[in-house]
Amino acid sequence: MGGRTTEGTFSETGVWNVANIYSEDMIFFHALWSDRSRMMARLGCLDPIEDAGLDEGVKLNYKVTGLKWFYMHLDLLISNSKFAIKDAKLNKNIEKLHDKLCKVHVCMKAIETKKINQKDHNDTIEVNEKLFDSCYDEMVIIFETLLPILYKENLIYQYIKKYDVKERKTLALERAIQEG
Repeated sequence: MGGRTTEGTFSETGVWNVANIYSEDMIFFHALWSDRSRMMARLGCLDPIEDAGLDEGVKLNYKVTGLKWFYMHLDLLISNSKFAIKDAKLNKNIEKLHDKLCKVHVCMKAIETKKINQKDHNDTIEVNEKLFDSCYDEMVIIFETLLPILYKENLIYQYIKKYDVKERKTLALERAIQEG
């Protein structure tokens, strides 16, 4: 009957479905990594066991790196979502979020100062924690404002109609037979 649906490559009619792949790779991926980077920016790591063993200087470096990655994934998430937003009002909201994010990015450049110790030639960084927290908080607001828009436009969650279990079993059996 229908085409192959594992991996999201074919629709029910057997037609190549690039929208599903794009949504997974270009939107969901960056939403997921925005969240992970957000955690790294806040905690300086992604794992509680790692957290216990890390030096505070290393955590500080990871926090700054996490904030940079949070920005990058959030920027890509917004950029990759813009064209798919059908509602004009929501599209304007997306543009405003992107403008705010660009302003945050300008501020981010002043967060860290690298210094080289002349004796042992080790790099150290000094972080403006107040500016770091301000940028982080603004990015969290942008991210948390963006997610409901993506949800409403079915870009991170697709509404699935209720279905008849017997019908789905029959379709699954037919697909299994066709795919071997």
